[in-house]
Amino acid sequence: MTAILAIDIGGTKFSLAAFQGDEMISSPLEPTRGGPDWMVPRIIEIASGWQRGISFVRCGVGFGGPVDFATQRVLFSTHVAGWVDYPLVPTLQASLAFRPSWTTTPTSARWARAITARASV
Repeated sequence: MTAILAIDIGGTKFSLAAFQGDEMISSPLEPTRGGPDWMVPRIIEIASGWQRGISFVRCGVGFGGPVDFATQRVLFSTHVAGWVDYPLVPTLQASLAFRPSWTTTPTSARWARAITARASV
């Protein structure tokens, strides 16, 4: 089955959701316990587990800080140490075998609200 993967990275938590038609599968909201050295492997672990039964056709990444769209890198985070000139999209692409795209903050905020709303039902 094909799906869209949404990744929302904030200063206090991160979440993932896979959308297949009207169905959404989401990971629990996880508190941020560190920078990319901790978080990126956890994101890859969750998404890779889903890839056993899902083929992702698109992936959007929202990050709570400035990013460089041209180089696909996180410039820095004002909330969590370690996110300085970090190649987030290339790192995810190498591990997940598909190319994520940056989303705008309002888009990732909508995903986060959808994930939270579904998790509380």
